[in-house]
Amino acid sequence: MSKMIPAKRPSEIVRDYIEAEFFGSAGRPDGRLPTIQEFSEHLNVSHSTVRSVIKALAEEGKVSAIPGKGTFLTHRAGEEAAPALQGCFGINIPNIPGRIVGRAWLGHIVLAATEEALKANMMVTALDMARQTGAGLKEVRKALDRVDGVIVCPGPRNHAPEVEKACAEKGLPMVYINPPHFLHTADFVSNDYFTAAYHLALAWRKTGRRNVALVFEGPLWHSISAEQTFTAFSLAYASCQEARLRVLDGECFDPMKEQTTCSEEIGYRRIKRYLERHGGDLDAVYCFGDYLAQGAVKAFLEAGRDVPQEVSVVGGTGIDLQVPMGPLVTLRQPMAQIGREAARMMIWKIRNRPSSAPGIYLLPELTEGCTIRPEEHAAYAELASVETRAPFSAGSSMLWAKGAANLPSGRS
Repeated sequence: MSKMIPAKRPSEIVRDYIEAEFFGSAGRPDGRLPTIQEFSEHLNVSHSTVRSVIKALAEEGKVSAIPGKGTFLTHRAGEEAAPALQGCFGINIPNIPGRIVGRAWLGHIVLAATEEALKANMMVTALDMARQTGAGLKEVRKALDRVDGVIVCPGPRNHAPEVEKACAEKGLPMVYINPPHFLHTADFVSNDYFTAAYHLALAWRKTGRRNVALVFEGPLWHSISAEQTFTAFSLAYASCQEARLRVLDGECFDPMKEQTTCSEEIGYRRIKRYLERHGGDLDAVYCFGDYLAQGAVKAFLEAGRDVPQEVSVVGGTGIDLQVPMGPLVTLRQPMAQIGREAARMMIWKIRNRPSSAPGIYLLPELTEGCTIRPEEHAAYAELASVETRAPFSAGSSMLWAKGAANLPSGRS
């Protein structure tokens, strides 16, 4: 009499099938398992049986169930277990105390990124390590345990070096808001500071504005976007012998006294001090922030200068501020679009890691307002309509500008 071979239990049928069909080289390229419904119909077993097997495999670290996305293999024969996806990416929130412009700028980006993530059935979490006193690599590593990637926003004390190191260790993708250095060409989304500033400088040059000041809240060389702006103005005015380009940044003033001062007061103080030292020679001012520009307008009006007939003032964010003569003109950054594109890039990188994505520059618009003359606005619109570009790429032109000795520029 032949020996009876006991029939397999339903759970054994499911487990053996998964291990044979999906743990070997014949598994799906993306590592995704069929649905519980598909397993149940194909193997003629109950849904509860399939769920129990999936749960057991997940506890063993062999599969990972992501709500709304499916079940994925975290182990294949001959390979180490891959980290389970969390279905969530983080946004590294910088510490920007007292900076209303910065918080508004960041809020639009985070909201748009969150909306885009929800469309892809993903979550977003704020990584606010910057708020932790003395947070270092250990704290950053712990924060990154709950995300599949990180969007890094610029700002003071954003722990970017620690985030970059921890992401490299964990194999997590990163997307930057603004490129982190001159030669960076991939994995970022940025306002096109360079082209917008170049258009504005050419429009001012075309309409007779020759003595221009650039106002930055911090030191110029501490921000790549500020350097792009300075370089664009330098290129536009380089061949204009009678022009003067002044930089009023954090290196011109006492930074310790300004740390707790609001942006409007900084803009006011910088222009007032310049006028006291040099008189009323300025006829155009670009401020790297709208509240800086609001303060600049106040200083000009106190000095008896007519805005915009004698001097034009433009801000660089786009927050719809009012000055005595009406709306402030700004180079409005496409903040929501920046957030959407950064989220799309992050989701793509999570799904296709370790692939890189080409960097994206988004051109801002010059808003309607009362702080420049109509002919300046028309000149800018004409330049933007034909997409006039500087004769160098943003990265190479900045390197060129750093070494140039004959630019019509200087600090006061």
